[in-house]
Amino acid sequence: DYSINMKLFAIFSLLGFVAASSFSTNNQYTYQFTSQVLTGIPELNSQYAGLRITAKLVLQKITDQTFMIQLRNTKYKTYNDILNLSEEKDILNIEELDVPANIKLHLEAPFKIVLDENELIKEIYIGSDEPIFVSNLKKSLLNGSPGIYQGHSMTSMLDTNTIQRVAEQKKSHFKTMEKSVVGECEVEYTINKLPQYLALEFEQKEANMKAAKACQGKDYYEVIRAKNFQKCNNRPILQQTYGSNAKSDGSMGATSPIVTESSIQRSILCGTLENAIGRKYTIESKYLTSAAGGLESVEKIEVISRKTCILNSIEPVTAQIKDVVNPKSLDIQYEFPVGDYWTSTASDITKESLMPDMTSVSSLSLYPGPFDGETIKQVFVDTFIKFVELSKQSPESSHAGKDVNEKVLIMTKLVLSFSYADIQEVWSMIKENIHYDLAHKENAEHVFIDLLSIAGTNPCVKYICEMVKNQVIIGEPAAWIVANMIKSVKTPTEELIQELTNLLKHSTVQSVNALKATVAMSLSELVHRACIDETSSVYNYPVGIFGQFCSKDSKVIKKDLLPYLVEKLEEQKYQLQQEQPTITAMNSALVYINALGNLGLEESSYTLLEVIEGKMTTHPHPRSVAVYKLIRSARTNPSVYRPVILSIIQNIAENEEVRMAAISVLPYTLPSSADMQKLAIRTWFESSQQVSSYITSTLKSLKGLPLQAPLYQKIAQKAEEAYKLAKPMTTGIQTSHNIKIVQFLDTLRSAVTLKLQYVNSEESAVPRTMYVKSDIQSKSQSKDMFESAVYVQGSEVLMEKMYNLYKIVQNQELPKHKQESILNIKNRMAKQPEAHVTLKMLGLQRFYSIDSEFIQGIVLQLTNEFIKDNQSNGIKREFLKVLDLDGFNYIIPTESGLPLYVQQRTPMVISTHASLVIVKNGEAEIKIKPVFNYKQTTRVGFFCPFTQKFLGAGVDTSVHVAAPLMADVALQHGQLSITLKTTDDVESQKVKPVIALKVMPYTTERNPIEEASETKTIHTSYNEKKMMEVQLGEKLGVDLKLKMESEHKFTDLANFLHVLSHHHPLTLLSLPLPLMTVRSHSVSLIYNPSTSATKEASFVMSVGYGKKASASQKSLMIYPLYQIDQEVETECKEEQECMKEKFCNKEKQHCLTELRKQNRPTSEINKYCSMKFYQCSQRHVSRQNTRSVLSKLESGSAVTFNIIASLRGDHESTVKEIETHFTVGHKPGHHKSGENTETKISTSLRIAPNAMPYELEIQAATKMHKPISKWNKEAILQQNLNTKVTVKAEYGIQGEEKVSVSAKMKAVQSEDQKTFAKTSVIAEKCESDVALGQLLSETCKQARTQASALDVVEAVIKIPTSITQNPKFVSLTELLKVSYLPYLSISKGEILEEELAMDKYVVKAKIDQLGKKLSVNVHHKGQQTELKNLRIGNYLQGLLPINTKENAMLNIVQQFTVHGAPSVCSVEGGKVTTFDKLQYNYLLNDCEHVIFKDCSPANIVEVSVKKTAQVHHLKVILANTKYDLELTKPIRSSRTTTAVIKVNGQQKTIQHGHHGKQQEKTEFIELAQNYYVDEDTYLTSYEDGVYAIVSKLYGLAVYADGERVEVKTFQHSLRNQACGLCGDLNDEKTADMKSAGSCIMSSPKLAAYSYMVADNKCKGIPAQDLKQYQEETAKCVKKELVPTKVTEVWQQKKLVSMKHLIEESTKKVCISKLQVNVCGSSVSPKQVIMKEVPYFCVPKDTAGSTLKRIAEQGEKIQNVAEYPTIYIKMVSNPIQC
Repeated sequence: DYSINMKLFAIFSLLGFVAASSFSTNNQYTYQFTSQVLTGIPELNSQYAGLRITAKLVLQKITDQTFMIQLRNTKYKTYNDILNLSEEKDILNIEELDVPANIKLHLEAPFKIVLDENELIKEIYIGSDEPIFVSNLKKSLLNGSPGIYQGHSMTSMLDTNTIQRVAEQKKSHFKTMEKSVVGECEVEYTINKLPQYLALEFEQKEANMKAAKACQGKDYYEVIRAKNFQKCNNRPILQQTYGSNAKSDGSMGATSPIVTESSIQRSILCGTLENAIGRKYTIESKYLTSAAGGLESVEKIEVISRKTCILNSIEPVTAQIKDVVNPKSLDIQYEFPVGDYWTSTASDITKESLMPDMTSVSSLSLYPGPFDGETIKQVFVDTFIKFVELSKQSPESSHAGKDVNEKVLIMTKLVLSFSYADIQEVWSMIKENIHYDLAHKENAEHVFIDLLSIAGTNPCVKYICEMVKNQVIIGEPAAWIVANMIKSVKTPTEELIQELTNLLKHSTVQSVNALKATVAMSLSELVHRACIDETSSVYNYPVGIFGQFCSKDSKVIKKDLLPYLVEKLEEQKYQLQQEQPTITAMNSALVYINALGNLGLEESSYTLLEVIEGKMTTHPHPRSVAVYKLIRSARTNPSVYRPVILSIIQNIAENEEVRMAAISVLPYTLPSSADMQKLAIRTWFESSQQVSSYITSTLKSLKGLPLQAPLYQKIAQKAEEAYKLAKPMTTGIQTSHNIKIVQFLDTLRSAVTLKLQYVNSEESAVPRTMYVKSDIQSKSQSKDMFESAVYVQGSEVLMEKMYNLYKIVQNQELPKHKQESILNIKNRMAKQPEAHVTLKMLGLQRFYSIDSEFIQGIVLQLTNEFIKDNQSNGIKREFLKVLDLDGFNYIIPTESGLPLYVQQRTPMVISTHASLVIVKNGEAEIKIKPVFNYKQTTRVGFFCPFTQKFLGAGVDTSVHVAAPLMADVALQHGQLSITLKTTDDVESQKVKPVIALKVMPYTTERNPIEEASETKTIHTSYNEKKMMEVQLGEKLGVDLKLKMESEHKFTDLANFLHVLSHHHPLTLLSLPLPLMTVRSHSVSLIYNPSTSATKEASFVMSVGYGKKASASQKSLMIYPLYQIDQEVETECKEEQECMKEKFCNKEKQHCLTELRKQNRPTSEINKYCSMKFYQCSQRHVSRQNTRSVLSKLESGSAVTFNIIASLRGDHESTVKEIETHFTVGHKPGHHKSGENTETKISTSLRIAPNAMPYELEIQAATKMHKPISKWNKEAILQQNLNTKVTVKAEYGIQGEEKVSVSAKMKAVQSEDQKTFAKTSVIAEKCESDVALGQLLSETCKQARTQASALDVVEAVIKIPTSITQNPKFVSLTELLKVSYLPYLSISKGEILEEELAMDKYVVKAKIDQLGKKLSVNVHHKGQQTELKNLRIGNYLQGLLPINTKENAMLNIVQQFTVHGAPSVCSVEGGKVTTFDKLQYNYLLNDCEHVIFKDCSPANIVEVSVKKTAQVHHLKVILANTKYDLELTKPIRSSRTTTAVIKVNGQQKTIQHGHHGKQQEKTEFIELAQNYYVDEDTYLTSYEDGVYAIVSKLYGLAVYADGERVEVKTFQHSLRNQACGLCGDLNDEKTADMKSAGSCIMSSPKLAAYSYMVADNKCKGIPAQDLKQYQEETAKCVKKELVPTKVTEVWQQKKLVSMKHLIEESTKKVCISKLQVNVCGSSVSPKQVIMKEVPYFCVPKDTAGSTLKRIAEQGEKIQNVAEYPTIYIKMVSNPIQC
């Protein structure tokens, strides 16, 4: 069979279809040869850029093994237009040009073919002076020889290589490996004999009598030859990806993941298969890539390479083709030139010698250049200077054809050819040509280095490293440049890695945290991608051309970089073991932990395991980071790291942050269903609420992953099964969460992911760690758009400082630190404030550590700069940054002999010119000209060898944003004023787009370093261009136009919303542009400053706060403070309008006088002082509104927010203005009189100059009768609870009659609700608790909430008929009826009395007692419309029915936290329920007991109780104020409690029933809020004998009667710093009750004894407990962290008895689908049987290597049945060892 194969294959080895034996030495064979390559986007139209080559091919046989071939009469034609193509894509209109003489000389030179004994090509000989690019064109004429497989290789197992003949059909079919110009690939042949009629049709169509005569009377055969590019060896493809990761396509570098390739040849032969004459062959190759680059798009860029060879004649030889002069031998495979692309003749060079060094570029010429080296340097300098000049004109940078992004692309392409010396020379040339100031030269140097960092060649890297070491670039600019440089590295040789390692070690880098972090993290990431990861090392770097750059065993990694990282981490060990490590040590440790994790090596992972184990520190943050950084190792070797991760999760003595980090890592270890289910079951007995919540949210997120994405399918199914086993729990925002949102987009064939994590610790109410990551996963790429992790500690210290700042502002005494001497309470020390921030974006990596010193350093730097620069009229800065975010480059040899170039680039240029001038008194002038230019360009094409121009197609998507603005900012008297206007320079006053988006598909024929020469837009052939221009700013007096030109099928708003509907709101910002199609489209927002009536926009925002003590006193403005002018006050007699006019005119006159002294221009003076008058008027309006609301409340407080937005033209004329005042007043009042709230909203809108304003005024009054009993449910039910709301709105033009809308609402409690509150299950449970003296139980709290709930809302709404009869209003009401049709019923009702021109609606709503359903009845004009049993959304359940016990804001907080905030502690009936829901028995005696105390050094809060037979003594200390309550127990005949109240030792007189009386400082008025020393703390009482002390500042409330006490507090400042009977306030029941010395005792009661203030007068600790208490106090067991012994788990060797078998080849690994028995290394098999085992094969990429490691570990591969069986093999299976 093999010999037959070789014979048949030999038929096609010469000229693609002619057998060597078919030729005669006496004849000359002439063929018409045509090669055509076209590039375009066929979905749009038939516009292509391309090349056509024609020639006569002459072949002569010299000997049996030697042939001479020559091309004659070669011609060519390039195209860049809409072409007339045949069905077979041949160009019909043929116009040809002669090939240039210098190329024609070589192209038409003869070349020699030598065959071996099997008639296969052995050698190709060409002239030694022939350019390599010409040789490649000649190689494309030939097909190669088959690869002969020696031994038992994998491919020979997969491909039997036999011929199946069916005699009747004369059909042959076989596969073989064939080497050709595109590489060595598998080729599948199918041979069919043509029927006679098809043979006749063929000859008729060809119409060549001479050729037909040679085949006369012979059989015809059709041969189809298809290449499988997935099975290729040593294919010369260049692949480079940066800013993202290319995914494996299974070929291991033989093909590009971005490009889909196909090649099919159809040959027609005549004669016999053994002795055939080739009549014609056609090879058609297609290359398809998405027009949107790495993501799918509707349209594809298509490259069609079509090659034909047709027999013209067979004639006797009249003249021999001349032999090759000075011949040299070549391989048939495509070769890149060495040296100059167009003239190079060198090719005999090894991959090792091609490897670039650090000072010179590779000798390999990959990109053709039209100029020599010196010319390229000059072109770069000229382009660079133009670019810098353009940046100075930033508002016009991409307008009027000045495309700065295209210049970036050109310059970075030129840099690729620069050596280290060239770079130095070019910068010298630039410096000589820049004639600007020093600052501009520094800016230019940064841009130059930016361009070098984008190029990423080895010389560029060396140059930048030298600049960093020599401190030419420093600080943040240096860090960003280095990050971009390492991301963009093109050839990561070991020498380059050594250079970067030396940079990391350099003192300059080590002394600057930002640089150290950037280099360490970026370098380790580069090493992982280039040397360690099996996929990215092949697909992200050009290993197909240069060979493997490095490996995980490279000396520079194992002997230098890795030991250095470990050593630097070890250096921090001493500091990390301190209780409070320095931030410098923590920064370094986190940097090196991140770097070691980035490597993903086994050795680096071991160091991370040591960190996790606590050998370096017990601090949870570096340990949890180390766990997260195991993800890479765990993903590639899950069998080894899964036990490690599970051991951390299962260790309940481990730190919760570390355990939650392990839960995050677990899904990456390929957990089994059993592992996931065990995780779910942990929630039932988990001691940590944070861990339990994190497990639940993780499972919930995983089960919601889309099943369409194979990446998530398996883990989602396992999580869904496990989630059913988890403990049902509703978690609020105060617990830790792990959320993953994945949206699979069919349009882009991509999954967009947003991952959110926040981890709360028991030490802080602020999340300790917050993490967000957004990425896009497509078939060919994974792109990490953004990733950030933020760690925060010490928020409690910041909160304390904020409290102190507030007290200083309020002129209050700061809290005095009190020394604890009686209880010997050990202070709970808070950690000092610091934060650590990790930022990653498209391959860039940064790390920051922030503390007080860091912030002070920034402030000092800004202050110094301002002092230095303010002498020259303020701070001025120019910023110009150039980036290339992500992209790829591919060079793929084609059948035509021309390499195909596929490229995507995303350059971004950010330019800003800014200045800041501080005027005076809190005023500043800011000028800023920000310009943002972004471009995503995808280009596919090739270089024409005859014109040296690039022919191709592509898509450019560009975004331009420019907004030159000047802002005047002032902050005075509680008023923030911002005035925005266009800067007044000439450039900024031109007409130009503010925002422009353009999508342009095109074909091009261009010089590679010229901008857009001969580029033609591809317009759709079937859609007309839609044009739209809309004036957007006309109503605002702004000449702002939206201009759109589009060839989209639909361009309306509905289509835009339809596109957005495919995306998740949280993931939408991750998506690139364009979203779906690449049809020509442009949208621009064009602004014309000169023709705009509006010249500036002004925003004034102010806030005012006032109080009124009683009805008899005047309102007092607290903020801002108003200057009292007695003269104006007397003259105006407190008339507000008069005072405003007089006072503000006075301020304006003062302003005019002051500015005239400075000789300022009159227009400027008038404008400035008029603004001052305007601002003053607004302050007085705020004052007037505050006083108005307070007058209605009689007493209380009010807050006013004012917002005024105005548009002004020339000469201060107002074009438009909107003014809004929002005032809210609150009167706490007496419990019986209810709480009053007044709200006033007034808005004024002026829509034209000199027009009367349109006014809207809304006034609302709310009166809520809250329960006057605190804990007595029966008393609450007997009270008439209700809430009344009155709303009145008036609107209309000022001075005219206003239209009014009014509503009166009343919420009441129905008898149904009262009955429910008495008879519900909750009520019954509460009765049982009350009988036991437990009024503060959870069930009783719920029962009292039900008893105080209002379930019926009645409203009378009056609306003018002008509104109700409006068609839009009618349509809306009808639409609502249709929407709720299933719940709707309409009936006749009583006709109500109507008012003239008003419609009256009577509405009654009834809320279900459980808050799940709602019924509404609307009565209008004799018609009743009823909606029954509407379901209430989950977000409202808990808020309805209306809860009157608490205010609305607190109800909302409780809804979000699932009643987790505020925390509540109660002491009653011999039981204590702590803040964290721990309940224990503890009987109060006559000693003082501390139930709640701030145990931090600040010691701000303390609550203690002392109980005797008759008196309950409560003591509360808040800051410097002490409150004492002595409450007597109520007797049976009276349920009231008598009290003695003292504040700082002064007893207060209790007043009964003085409901309207003003409180004196010596009095306590019952049921009212009584303020004494502290204005933020009040005392009050309730009718059922409960007294309360409430601190609004600290969020603390203490309630008590004669029997019990309850404490409520928020955790923001005292979390885990509290102590006392109420526990540690950290949301964890475990170890909740610690003693005063922080000891954990055998029972909470024993720990509680430590908070007993025993003296000689009280009983003290009971005698039966005293000995045990003393023993346990002496022993003092404390909560101990037990780090998991992960190194022991990692080192454990698993005993393997069964294993999957593994067989490897160069690019594949094959694994048995069944496990077979294995014997240990020290044991021999005693009995063996042979077993038939199926194998599956996978590529040797990361995924395949992971499966191999799983098999090697003896673990069973999950879902192995899903892999297709490739072959079956008999293997040895031991049955006894």
